[in-house]
Amino acid sequence: MSGIKIFEEEQKRHVEHGWTPEHDDLHVHGEIAEGANCYVMVNILLQKKHTIEEAKEIVSHIWPFEPEGFKPSGNYLTNIRKAGGMLAAEYDRLEREDARIVRARTPD
Repeated sequence: MSGIKIFEEEQKRHVEHGWTPEHDDLHVHGEIAEGANCYVMVNILLQKKHTIEEAKEIVSHIWPFEPEGFKPSGNYLTNIRKAGGMLAAEYDRLEREDARIVRARTPD
């Protein structure tokens, strides 16, 4: 399965949890990208020989959402899939934001 397919699959899971585009549009201060970064940071710590428990404890302090929503894994690919899904959601959010700005500037 290609990386793009994995990210698309993760986006579908987000929608199933109620994390819709409208919900994502409320996060305008980089929270979604910051959340994705948390999963990447867990992988970096795991590569530096931290346990998953240590990595989660270190990174949980910068997780921008509810603490119970941060569920890193000891599996690198799972964390990358979660980060990728969040980055794809952030990309889509930014595209929608840009489109709204263009529409607002375009006279009727």
